Amino acid sequence: MESMFDILMGLPLFKGVSRDCMAKTVGSAKFHFLKYTPGAEIFRAGQPCNDIAFIISGTVRMTISNPDGRFSVSQSLLAQDVISPEFLFGKVTSYPCDVFAVDTVSILLISKTDYVNILLSDTVFLFNYLNLLSMNAQKTVEGILAGSSRTCTMSVIDTSHLADLAGKVRALYRLHPALNDIDAIQQYAGRRSSFHGYYFDLGHYMSNLDAGNEGCGLAYAEAVDALDRCLIYRAATPYLWQYDREEVKIDHYSGLSTYVLQNPPVSSDKGYEELEWYKDVAKALF
Repeated sequence: MESMFDILMGLPLFKGVSRDCMAKTVGSAKFHFLKYTPGAEIFRAGQPCNDIAFIISGTVRMTISNPDGRFSVSQSLLAQDVISPEFLFGKVTSYPCDVFAVDTVSILLISKTDYVNILLSDTVFLFNYLNLLSMNAQKTVEGILAGSSRTCTMSVIDTSHLADLAGKVRALYRLHPALNDIDAIQQYAGRRSSFHGYYFDLGHYMSNLDAGNEGCGLAYAEAVDALDRCLIYRAATPYLWQYDREEVKIDHYSGLSTYVLQNPPVSSDKGYEELEWYKDVAKALF
């Protein structure tokens, strides 16, 4: 098991410094280690950013909302990530987002005053911080110029055909057991996202049931036809929101998503089993 000293040496903003230099830093600066339980608030949007915050372990969710709260975007950060390092200095020095613990989270806080002294103590610390700020700024510019930051899926659905779709999908599901390997199914959230494992593409899931299974061909064709009749319009950008350094590529977009029971089971399965779609349609897989 790694010691806390080794964990600190592995943090991106501390990489490259000698052990002696790191030992002196730990001895001269105050390192505050805080632990948060799942769901606990870590920072609130608008709260002054007086410390630099490292994630030592666990996952946090950052959510930025517009002023009236009608629109929000979330991003997950993992161990070794830094929470909003761009807001430690500059015109706006308050957190732009709400930050909550997804699971049990350990955070290291170093005050702004102590961190400035660390930056001035060794150029390696300084360049690590400048490189992080530069990479974050460059990702934003590259995304704007390339259009890769566009993120949207859109569907217009004729709900009068949903009952027929349910019947055709149920008929297909009855011919095939549930897929054990769901990693190849199109999802609309990356592995770093807290929503990973929730949203699978319905059309792509059905096509994987049909692939190489004799007797499914007609039922699959009828299910696809029913799905097409439900969709008046559908479109998607090539990628969804980039969760940190991860791009969620959309190779398959049928216009409707579905939940898939996990193996081994997860807590969200229970809520899914209470839905009418599961009781009337998806249960036929089992």
